[in-house]
Amino acid sequence: MKTLYRIRFPEEEWKWRDDVWRILCRRFFQRYVKPTDRLLDVGCGYCNFLRHIRCGEKYGVDVDDESVNFTPPGARVIIRDAVNLDCFQGDYFDVVFASNFFEHLETRSKVLESLGSIHKVLKSGGRLLILQPNMRAMGGKYWDFFDHYLPLTDRSMREALELAGFWTDELRPRFLPATTKRQPFQSPLLAHLYLRMRILHPIIGKQMFIVARKRVLE
Repeated sequence: MKTLYRIRFPEEEWKWRDDVWRILCRRFFQRYVKPTDRLLDVGCGYCNFLRHIRCGEKYGVDVDDESVNFTPPGARVIIRDAVNLDCFQGDYFDVVFASNFFEHLETRSKVLESLGSIHKVLKSGGRLLILQPNMRAMGGKYWDFFDHYLPLTDRSMREALELAGFWTDELRPRFLPATTKRQPFQSPLLAHLYLRMRILHPIIGKQMFIVARKRVLE
């Protein structure tokens, strides 16, 4: 998969992608993260989210050892299977972020295992922020990405969260486009305007956004 991602995200696009994530973090994701929060990015990849989000402590975990090369100052990235988070102590993080992660897992059991692991490391009431493609919105285009395994929708993801011990506080079935390689995200100004104009999200959006909150299992 390392070769696949090098093809999908060529080096000449890295700065532009980082600019997109800077806008996403400052104009949207930051509202869910406090300056004092302890945060974990599951499947952190090239660390674009970690680079631009502001919080007290930043951690990332990814199976690809190249992620270490992109670790921003003040953050720590651990290379390992991101499904198992036993390397972190329980009830530690205020926020866990997972972008385009769960659809890459091979089975539904793996999704539940991952959510269970996230549940353990989150504090009671801690937030899980999920951004990922929505099969219901993308249709057959969901399979245009070779590394997609599971056909997840906003409804199936919500059920999985409930099974794993989370409340769903916010769910946007259509939020971002399927890819940021096209407009409006190739222009910082248009990207900023898109985030503000929610009327466009049900038309252009193909990725869901979910805010889930850990509940204490009885």
